[in-house]
Amino acid sequence: MVIATRQTGTQTHYRTCNLCEASCGLVIEHRNGHILSIKGDAKDPLSEGHICPKGVALQDLQNDPDRLRKPLKKTAHGWQEIGWQQAFDEIGNNLRRIQQQYSKDAVGLYLGNPTAHNHGALLMLAPLIRALHTRSRFSATSCDQLPHMLACKEMFGHFANFPIPDIDRTD
Repeated sequence: MVIATRQTGTQTHYRTCNLCEASCGLVIEHRNGHILSIKGDAKDPLSEGHICPKGVALQDLQNDPDRLRKPLKKTAHGWQEIGWQQAFDEIGNNLRRIQQQYSKDAVGLYLGNPTAHNHGALLMLAPLIRALHTRSRFSATSCDQLPHMLACKEMFGHFANFPIPDIDRTD
């Protein structure tokens, strides 16, 4: 939802932060493309106005001078800006070439944070997975949690027996 204020030219956008599992509600105010404030949405039923430092720092990500805003192609002389259609064509051609030369599983997919919290990515990942036909799929779980769970099973007898440090009684 977007609310525009004509007198000041300020717009207010209500969004969901996609940087972690909490998916906090955000209220973002901007004018002429410049963010004025990012706050927690008090009306959001899950976060109830809470916002963490990552959510507040979204403005820093938006305005980062090193943020990529256009596709870049590496050449012998450095990086060259190219158009979106050329980027998609070259990526598709290279993925096909790699899979034909080595195998379908030579191309791997990582599906994890923050991808798992991005609605656009979630909508597009299923068709991409079907198109690639690769078994090489990885996630935050496969790269991070499964090794923890295996260690817990081997050390404590069950994959969900995670040790909880007793910080209050440590030296």
